[in-house]
Amino acid sequence: MLINTNATGTSPARTPRIESNGIIGNITGIQVNTTSTSLASPVRIINNTIAYNTTGLRTATPSGPPVGIHVLNNIFWQNRDSAAGAGNAITAGSPGAMVVGSNLFSSNGPNLTDASDDTSGVGGGFSPSALNPNGDQFGNITGIPAFEDPRDPRPSADGPAVFFNDANFDLTVSSAAIDHAMDSTAPTTDFLYRGRVKIPNRGPSIADIGAFEFSGSGGIAATTGRFKVVGTSLAPVGASAANGAMVDARALTSITVKFSQAIDPTSLSPNDLILYGPGILRTNPARAVRVEMIDPYTARFVLKGKFNNNRNVTMTLATGSVRGEGGRLLTGFTDVFNARTSFPKPKPTPKPRARAAAVTTSAANRFAAAALAQNQVKAPSTSTFKRVLPTVSYQTA
Repeated sequence: MLINTNATGTSPARTPRIESNGIIGNITGIQVNTTSTSLASPVRIINNTIAYNTTGLRTATPSGPPVGIHVLNNIFWQNRDSAAGAGNAITAGSPGAMVVGSNLFSSNGPNLTDASDDTSGVGGGFSPSALNPNGDQFGNITGIPAFEDPRDPRPSADGPAVFFNDANFDLTVSSAAIDHAMDSTAPTTDFLYRGRVKIPNRGPSIADIGAFEFSGSGGIAATTGRFKVVGTSLAPVGASAANGAMVDARALTSITVKFSQAIDPTSLSPNDLILYGPGILRTNPARAVRVEMIDPYTARFVLKGKFNNNRNVTMTLATGSVRGEGGRLLTGFTDVFNARTSFPKPKPTPKPRARAAAVTTSAANRFAAAALAQNQVKAPSTSTFKRVLPTVSYQTA
């Protein structure tokens, strides 16, 4: 998106308001150019989801004041070149020309876990090194946006076809963006014209950061993206599936499954989750006997039965076995894990033996001389003294 706000004559330059957009999969998400310090009002970039761009926002503006750009309530996520690692969330041409407040920054720039490289040249008191989960002085936070089904449309990643068929950038219940926007500047509705909703025990605001309101009221129902499994409790941290990973099955009493969209609870049954393979104990097979809803997107399948040690188990949810709230049928899901019911006992660490203190020859001589002087002991022969103090030997001067 290219924005030029260059004034002509004596009239102030007109400025746009960019709000409630998904700006995803570009080399530069938003480019703002202006040569004028006389603007009718600041360029306002508010409540957008800015993701999968090499650079999320780039500006070429005169140094402030006056501040020409307000960047508020946006999610900046995964803005980088995934191959080269270059890029970031914001690159400012001049320091002090923008206000950056109440945004969420996550996994931008070369270092995905360090926010200090998420921006460059912003100035005006803003420092990416100060970004943290609790908020900097301008209300910017770090955290995981937890989208329903994010897809990268760039050709080197998922590609446009997968993006248009599957992508869904709605927030899920664990998102750090929920109730953390600046209410006074947020639009009253989100990208899908859904109203703002306060979620209990979350952030201090009513509006969410980004283009999509979690559990927003009214508006248009999200219809993009397949209804599918996006993660289970068997998967390692950061993965969506176990893919053969070892799982401690000694106390495996349930399997939690997270779906990409809200579940129709009336469609859930323990029989939807099927376990089979050599890792299932034939005389008392592990199986789902009950299912519980954790939140609108997540179900816990309670298990009964046993597993065989160090054998593979296949877990399946068949196509169409579960429905989403919008009536979409589940895309089939299959995963494999290695069930472990026993582990080798660790070998005990041997205790170090205590060493006797060494007695030097000079110390032994002093002891013997003192004893003789006080008539406490008789002068021993060399052989007798060696039996009393076996570590001592005499040398004749």
